[in-house]
Amino acid sequence: KYIAKSNLDKKFLTKVKDILDKELVESSFNIEDFSKALGMSRMQLHRKIKALTGLPASEFIRSQRLKLAAQLLKTSTINISQVGYSVGFNDHSYFDKCFKEVYNCTPTEYSKRKDF
Repeated sequence: KYIAKSNLDKKFLTKVKDILDKELVESSFNIEDFSKALGMSRMQLHRKIKALTGLPASEFIRSQRLKLAAQLLKTSTINISQVGYSVGFNDHSYFDKCFKEVYNCTPTEYSKRKDF
């Protein structure tokens, strides 16, 4: 959920989406890389992302990883561990924990659901 207020905000969010589409799968992708790709300081990035999404930048990145994981769980036949790794989570148990916090079920339970 984004709260784009102006054309500049919309352009910024489009650039953010483009960067995340390319980089999100890299587990090493972090706030430092994100801010460099956007040409701004970490603090500027944090403030801008927080203002537009309501989330700190690190949580925003994690939420985007989890959205991608949910999409893969719905549409892909790769195993659950591979889904976590493919969206940038190095630790399967951390992936499970984060996923459950957002979706109120484990990735395995989510992948078996039929009510998408």
